[in-house]
Amino acid sequence: MENKIRFFALGGLGEDGKNLYCLYINNSVFIVDAGLKYPSSDLFGVDEIIPNFNSLVRVKNLIKGIFLSHAHEDHIGAVGYILKEINIPVYASEFTLTILKNNLTLNDVDYHDFEFHEIDENSIINFEDATFSFFKVGHSIPGCLGLCINTFKGNIIYTSNFNFIQTRDGNYLTDLDKLCQIAKEGVFLLLIESLGTFTYGNDSSSFLFKTKLDSIFSNANHRIIISLFSSNLRLIQDVIDLCNQYNKKIGLRGKKGQKLVDIAIDKGLIKIDENKLYRFNEESLEENEIEDLVVLVLGVRNEPYFMLQNMYNNTDKFIRFTSDDTVIILTPPATGIEKMAAKTLDLLYRTNSNIKTIDKTLFPTTHATIEEIKMMINILKPHYIIPIIGEYRHLYTLKNIAKELDYDNNHCFVLENGDMLYVEEQKIFASHGDVGVSEILIDGTPVNDIGDQIMKDRLALSENGTLIIVAHIEQESRKLLSNIELVTKGFVYLEQSEEILASIKKRFIDITLRYLKVIKVLDSNDYRKFIKENLKEFIFDLTKRSPVIIPLSVFI
Repeated sequence: MENKIRFFALGGLGEDGKNLYCLYINNSVFIVDAGLKYPSSDLFGVDEIIPNFNSLVRVKNLIKGIFLSHAHEDHIGAVGYILKEINIPVYASEFTLTILKNNLTLNDVDYHDFEFHEIDENSIINFEDATFSFFKVGHSIPGCLGLCINTFKGNIIYTSNFNFIQTRDGNYLTDLDKLCQIAKEGVFLLLIESLGTFTYGNDSSSFLFKTKLDSIFSNANHRIIISLFSSNLRLIQDVIDLCNQYNKKIGLRGKKGQKLVDIAIDKGLIKIDENKLYRFNEESLEENEIEDLVVLVLGVRNEPYFMLQNMYNNTDKFIRFTSDDTVIILTPPATGIEKMAAKTLDLLYRTNSNIKTIDKTLFPTTHATIEEIKMMINILKPHYIIPIIGEYRHLYTLKNIAKELDYDNNHCFVLENGDMLYVEEQKIFASHGDVGVSEILIDGTPVNDIGDQIMKDRLALSENGTLIIVAHIEQESRKLLSNIELVTKGFVYLEQSEEILASIKKRFIDITLRYLKVIKVLDSNDYRKFIKENLKEFIFDLTKRSPVIIPLSVFI
C-alpha cells in the first residue's frame, strides 16, 4: 500500500478563531486543536461558533487523539463538544489540561469520563503511522507547545501561535535550541501562524508600553482600575510586577478571569505575593474602599467592557467610580465589539475619573510579526509551507512573505477550510473544497445547529419587530370567538398603530373564516402556517415592514 498524507482544516483558515486541523497519515487520523470563534454582531443570540465535526464522527475509529497547543478558547473551545460525540484521548500540557478540565466542569461535563495525557517539550509519543514530539513556543499564556510530527516524508511542524520576544520568564520563551535540532533533521512541511503578518513590531514597542504604564502608575494618587483580557497572562504578570514595584494591593474582578488567574497562581505560573492579593469582602462592602488598591477587571472579548459599565451604573457589588480613580484601558476591542468599547469609554469619561488609554501599536505583540515569521522559516528551512491561523488576508500576506524567501506557488499553499493537501510518495498537490465544512452555532449551553430560518427570524425581530395574534376558536361550531388580541413589539409606532392594527385584525378574521370554512380537519400547526403565509404579504403592503408573525391560536 502506498504511503499517503492528507491535511485539511475544518476551521481556522480564512477566519480568526475556530482552529481545527486534521492530518490523515496512512490509516491514522490526528486532530490538532479544536477551538471556537465568537460571533459577529449580526448573529443574534449566538454565544459562540464551533466547526461542524460530523466528518470526523464518520471516521472516529481511525482517530488517535486531539493534540492541543495551548489553552486559549480559539484552540480548545470545541473540545468538550467533540468528546461528547467521539471519546478519544486528549494530549496537552499540564496547564492547558487544567484549563480544559475547568471549562468542561463549568459546562457540566464530567472530565473523568475521558482520557487525558499530560505532555511537555520532552515528550515523545509513538503511533503506528507517526511520531509526535513537542517544543516550547512563546505566546501570551503559559504551557504553549508546538508540534513536530515525524512521518514517512519527514517532519511536519505545527507552530500554533508563537513569537520570539525575549524575556526572563521561561514560560514565554520559544525554544530556539529545539527548533535548530528539528531543522537539522529536516522539515518537510511547515504549518505556520499568520495573524501577525501586518505587524512590524519588536521588543522596542514592549519597552515603550511598559514605560507608558509605569508613568501612569507613578502619577496615580488613589485607586487604579485596569481592564485586561484574562487570556493574556503575560501582560497580567507585567501589571502585577508593576503593582509590586509601587507597593499596591491587587484585587481581581471577573469570575471566569479570576479563576484562570487563580489556576496560574496555583501552578506557579503567575508570581504574586499572597499578602498583596486582596479578596473582596461580600460581608462588609464598606471595607472594599482601599486607596492603594489596583483592581484588575478580567474577562474575554466584551466582558471587561460589560463589567466597567456595571461599575459606572453602580450595579457592581464592590466598585464605584470616584473622581480620584485612575482607569486604564488595556483591552483593545476585538472585531465586532468596537461599538460596545466606544460606548464604555464614553461612559467612563462621565465619571470624572482619570481615564488612560494606550495606543494599541505600543501593546506587546502576542503573535509572530513579519520578521519573526521570516525567522521561523529561515530556522526550519521547510520544503513546503501552509499559512494557518488567520483570515484570508493574513494567509495571503504570509505567502508573499514566503516569496521574499524564495518560496514559489508550488511550495507555499494558501488553503481555505475544506481544501485538501494531498501528499504521496512522489507528489504533493492541493484540491479545493474536497471536505464539506460548515459551522455549529452555540445558543446557550448545549450544541444547537441553528438553521438559516432561525437566524432570519432573529434578524427580522431586530429590524422589523414582532406581531403576536391571540385568538380562540371553538372547534365544534367552527366559530372564531370575539376576544382577539394583537400584541406588537418594535413593529409600529403608537400614534399610527390603531388604524394599522384594526386593518390587520380585520384581515386576520377574514383569513380565519375562510380557513374554517374550507378545511375539513382542524390542525393547529397547519392553521398557524396558513395565517402567517396569508398575513405576511398584506402586512408588508400595508406597512412596508416584515415583522415576525406569531399566531397564538387556542382551539377549545
